[in-house]
Amino acid sequence: MTCFVRILLLIWLASMTLVATSYAQAPSDTLSTLRNQALKVFLDFNRGDRNFIRTQIQYINYVRDRNQADVHVMATTRRSGSGGREYTFTFTGQNNYVSMNDTLIFFSNQTDTQDEVRRGYTRVVQMGLMRYVVHTPLARFINIDYNYRLPQRPVTDRWDYWVFRINANTSMNGEQRRNRYHLNGNISANRITPNWKTRLSVNGTFNEENITLSDGGQVKNTRHSKDFNLLHVKSLSDHWSLGVSNWVSTSTYNNRKLSLGLMPALEYNFYPYVESTRHEIRFLYEIGMALNQYEEVTLFDKTEESLYFEKLSIIWENRKPWGQAEMELEGSHLFNDVNFYRIELSSNLNLRLFTGFSVRLSGKIERIKDQISLAKEAGIDDQEVLLRQRELQTPYRYRANVGLSYTFGSIYANVVNPRLGR
Repeated sequence: MTCFVRILLLIWLASMTLVATSYAQAPSDTLSTLRNQALKVFLDFNRGDRNFIRTQIQYINYVRDRNQADVHVMATTRRSGSGGREYTFTFTGQNNYVSMNDTLIFFSNQTDTQDEVRRGYTRVVQMGLMRYVVHTPLARFINIDYNYRLPQRPVTDRWDYWVFRINANTSMNGEQRRNRYHLNGNISANRITPNWKTRLSVNGTFNEENITLSDGGQVKNTRHSKDFNLLHVKSLSDHWSLGVSNWVSTSTYNNRKLSLGLMPALEYNFYPYVESTRHEIRFLYEIGMALNQYEEVTLFDKTEESLYFEKLSIIWENRKPWGQAEMELEGSHLFNDVNFYRIELSSNLNLRLFTGFSVRLSGKIERIKDQISLAKEAGIDDQEVLLRQRELQTPYRYRANVGLSYTFGSIYANVVNPRLGR
């Protein structure tokens, strides 16, 4: 009998152990199942704090390539009239969410801190994801809260949309035989409404570099510039704009003691301007005049002259889930002498060819035949050439950049681990 009781006791203990084990594993298994069924999102937001978004929105799976995602969230930014930025988030549904697309916008203010900005656009991303998350098992864990009631009164702006900014910065660095100083100041006043855009700015820059040569000789390199710029634009329609810009500037690098300019402009955008964060094809025509006074006699024996010119620019930009492409072609010439001209072609391409593999290409090439302000070569010594104190005569300029990136392995990017700062 005693043996029989012992056997029953052992069976009972074993069964209770199995039950306890099953109950202990159930939450883990449930959590794992929920995580696997969570929405897969590709966050295409290079200018944002993606780690912060991951820590705040934890009910989705972050994947590293758009082809692995249920939703592709693409963010584009541009400067707003208040001096802050406009963040446009385009939500594109894939797999079971095809045709479920949306666009949300967040505006930051110039005075916002970095934390306020990232919390603002993170909230917008959360709202945009709700229409997708509601179709997943995790929807039952989501709560929606509203903690502020907007007063029902008309909005008044005592500044009439004017935004002013004063900015100054300085830097220095040095070692035993070399030191550098930099000073820059800027004052701006901007007013942007749907019908008008006005930008005014005053800038000043000073740079100094001191070098001790091996023979004990001293070399001092200084450059400075000052300028005032005004841009005034009228919105004619969803596709047309009319504007004018003028400037007053000086620059030791460009041999300009004083430059005064006025340039009206007309622009046509093939797409409506409200779609500019996604795509645009703009044709910009400018015609103007400038009065230049030079620090030193130019290559053409001029100390001052009046110039008349025109410029045509064609700008194409396209931002899609597969990447971003930009290209600009610009041509200008002087009416005084059409043999003085300049042609520029620049492009930038960031392309995701297939899962995990991306290509980055950028470049610019210029044909230069309009360097009318250059000082005579006899007045430029080798020291000024080496230290880039003056602009040098050249029939062309170019630059090119190529980059490749391939990422493979786990498709998930949910975890944020900031240890050791890396």
